[in-house]
This record gives sequence, structure tokens and C-alpha cells, in this order.
Amino acid sequence: MKRDDTLNLRTTLRRGLVFLALIILAYVVVSLYDAKVEVMREVDRQLELAALALPSMLAPDFHDRATTPYSISKEEELRNRRVFGDYVYRTGFAWVYTLIEDGGRFFFSAPTVTEEEAAERARWYYYPYPEAPVEFQKAYESEKPVWVTYTDRWGTFRSVAYPMRSEGGRKYLACADMDIGSMWHSIFRRGLTSLAVSAFFVLMSLPFLLAYRRHSNALAERVAELEEKGSDLEARLTDKAERLNEAMERIANLSVTDSLTGLYDRSHGMAMLDGMCDSGGWLFLLDLDDFSRINDVLGYQGGDEVLARIGETIRGALREGELAARRGGDEFLFLVPPMSERDASDRVEDLRKLLVALGHRYGWPISVSVGSAKITRGVSPRLLLNEAESKIDGGRRSRS
Repeated sequence: MKRDDTLNLRTTLRRGLVFLALIILAYVVVSLYDAKVEVMREVDRQLELAALALPSMLAPDFHDRATTPYSISKEEELRNRRVFGDYVYRTGFAWVYTLIEDGGRFFFSAPTVTEEEAAERARWYYYPYPEAPVEFQKAYESEKPVWVTYTDRWGTFRSVAYPMRSEGGRKYLACADMDIGSMWHSIFRRGLTSLAVSAFFVLMSLPFLLAYRRHSNALAERVAELEEKGSDLEARLTDKAERLNEAMERIANLSVTDSLTGLYDRSHGMAMLDGMCDSGGWLFLLDLDDFSRINDVLGYQGGDEVLARIGETIRGALREGELAARRGGDEFLFLVPPMSERDASDRVEDLRKLLVALGHRYGWPISVSVGSAKITRGVSPRLLLNEAESKIDGGRRSRS
């Protein structure tokens, strides 16, 4: 081989190595970037779903009542802790919580509390959150959700602050935190793996620079391997997308359902009543008389059990075309399609008797006051409810 040929070969090898090194560097950088984008996108989706699910775990009027450090009982705080704690345990989030604003500062209204935190102080409701990211204030003011990554003494977290409004119109933030410290380690390990694979590839490819054909075969095998991995990754992503769609459907159902009774919640009940204003029908307002006695005897947890059984009884009694919703507290909406006044009265009386019989069966002092209104075109849902409420009040006055 001539000297010029040797120099050309060395130059070609050097250029080939430099070019290969650039390809390897780009491969590692792109792999790290793609891994980060993919993981962060999935994390943000999970955080958003968690934040949207939080209001359904609380009483509908919770944030209307959470106005002072003493407006929420310790029993209700402990119940919220258990519900949020179970959710965190099942989903793997670091914390889920809601924040209220008072005097320019954020306070926990319904936080997740660890065993160590519970031992540190008895109550965390209305406890200040001075370390809240500044982005949370922007979310609260703009009423647009924000995602933020931050590091504090507990670790590195990805958080979402989702602005919400209570039934009474009070603003609050539904938040969820996920510990992403291990995620960065995973991405870093992935980069090291890519670098190790690339370095190994360089060492193995040096002889192939002198044997183009063998080198081409090795590349073809590598492409086939990547295609196989790509097919496997596509299948896994498809599976994740299907599970995400199922979760979103479940959350959509939860968003219109009262978590305690299983009936539709107040907002959806009012929407159904508004929809029936075109077709007509009957509105019945069922109010449990002196329900506080049950809470006094059984406690709030026992009272919740009674409401849950009442919701189960109402759901089991519904016929085709009939709808029921929990208006709030111990009030329920019962909507029936167009029929005669006598038939409609018979239907609600049957339901009332079922609830009274439920109380007799378990030894609960259940009595029900009923107010009615005929749903007619042009009459607003508010007026219909006022009419039903006035009949309940009138009936109670006549009994007294």
C-alpha cells in the first residue's frame, strides 16, 4: 500500500470516528430528551386526573364552609385525611391536597397527612403553606392550571395547581404532588445505558470500518432490533392510552355522582331538572326531618352510613324515566316523567314509605317531608324548587 493511500485511510478512519462520535452523542442527547418528554407528559396527565378527582372526595359544600380555622370539625378533617390517604396509597402520589387563600397566604383545607405529620400536630386543617410555589398564586389569580417542578427539603417534585370553585363560588386550588427524584435517576440510567450501548457499538464497529459489508450487516441487525423495540413500545403506549381512557371515563362518572349516596350530585340534578322543563313532569323535594338526631345518636360516620343506605334504597326504587339526585345534606331531588298528579303522588309516597321502612328495619328514626311542583314549560328550576320548599314548610307548620 502506498504512503498516500495509508494517509488517506487514516484520514478516513479519523473522520469516520469523529462522525460516529457525533452520531453517538446526538443519540444519547435525543434519547435523554425523548425519555424526559415522555415521562413528564405522562406525569402531568396523572397529576391532572388526580386534581380533578379531589372535589368528588369532599363534601359538596366543604370549601364554602372552610372559612376559618374552626369552621371544619376534627371529625370531618380526619375523614378527609383517610379518603385522601387511601387515594395516595393506591395511586403512588406523594401528596394530594386542597388550598384556600386568606389574606394573601395559602392554607391547607384538606391535605394528605403522613403518620409522622399526624404525630407532630393534631390538626392540619387551615395550617399555613408558606413554601407554596409562586406559580400557585398565578394559578389562583388567573384561574388557569399550572404545572411546576421544584426542589425542597423533602425532595424534587412535579406538582399541579388546578383552580376550582365551590358550589357557593369560592375559589380554591386542587393540588397533587409526585416525587420525580427517582424519575431523574431512571432517565439518567437510561442515558448511561444508551452511552454504554453506543460505546460498545463503537468498539465493535472499528473493525467494520475496514470491512464495509460486515459493518452494513451489523447495522441492518441493529435496525431490525430497534424496529422490534419500537413495535413493543407502541403496544405498551397503546395499552397505557386505553387504561387512561378508562380512567377518564370513571372520573367523568365520578364528576356527576355524589360519592356518599351514589346518586347524581346537586349540579347534575339541577341540569336534569332544567332539561325536563321542555318535556314536563314532576319535581319532588324529599327532606329528612330532624336528621341531626341521627347524627347525635350514631355520630357523623353513622349518619353517613344512613345516607348511603338511603341512596341505595332510592336507586333501587327508580323506574324507567325517573331520576334522583342528592341536593345536599339530607335533601334529595326526585324527578318523574309526565303523568297524572295522582300517579305522581303515589310514586313519591311509595318512595317515602320505603325510606321509613328502611329506618324501622335498622332502628333509625327516619321521617320524610315531601314538597312537589309540576314541571311546566317556561317555569325556571329555581321557581320550581321554591314552590316545593314552600310546600314542605307549609306541611311542617300544619303538623306543628
